[in-house]
Amino acid sequence: MVDITETVVYRASLGATGKRYIVAEALDVDTNDTVTFGEFTAVTAAAAFQLNTGAELTTTEATNVVTITTAALSGVPIVVIATGY
Repeated sequence: MVDITETVVYRASLGATGKRYIVAEALDVDTNDTVTFGEFTAVTAAAAFQLNTGAELTTTEATNVVTITTAALSGVPIVVIATGY
């Protein structure tokens, strides 16, 4: 399990709700690697996709960290869409 450095490709806020969202890509991701979103104190939801196949990946969220839990990943590029505060 490694904390992967992400590249933010888009960020925005959801009006008066206080929620924000970030679209980020990360390269060379393995199963159980994490992406930490320093701009958030809490990630409220996340979706991740494998860039080379388009497959949706399973994730878990805790505080400002998204963990990629899809089995048998090794060195794949991904995109993560996360919302939070």
